[in-house]
Amino acid sequence: MNRAKLTAYATQEFADAVKRGAAVQNSSISDFMISTMAKAFANTGNEVEHAAIMARLDSLQRQNGGIQKSLEALFEFNVLASRFFFCFAPMMPAADRVALNARGGERLHDLIDTVIKRLSAGRSIWREHFQPTFYPQQPQESPQSQKPSAPSTSAEEEK
Repeated sequence: MNRAKLTAYATQEFADAVKRGAAVQNSSISDFMISTMAKAFANTGNEVEHAAIMARLDSLQRQNGGIQKSLEALFEFNVLASRFFFCFAPMMPAADRVALNARGGERLHDLIDTVIKRLSAGRSIWREHFQPTFYPQQPQESPQSQKPSAPSTSAEEEK
């Protein structure tokens, strides 16, 4: 089994206790620590495994959120780029190409600005048209349904 170096700071009393424990078991300090940790983890049940799995799921969820935002930006760019592309006439005389390229460059910058503004404002074609279909909103409980009952007054208790 490959081992990695691990440095930990502990009190002098704890370090002495670990050295004595290793000497009693006639093993190295690292073997003693490995066996001690294995026994400690064996007694914890599934809580440690569950915590490790939940930490990994949290990491995957964050990565998934980043991927979703990237795909949303890509989708927005593709939709607007398609609109941008279809508004050009395919046949242009060679003399007009310089003006056409300048106008196309301006339109491309406008396209990129539009994508940035829409996504920064929390709007996108994906959210507005497709997200409700694929990810329907769950009904939320109203705050009124969670109100606690009013405590009884002393006059009601006396009756």
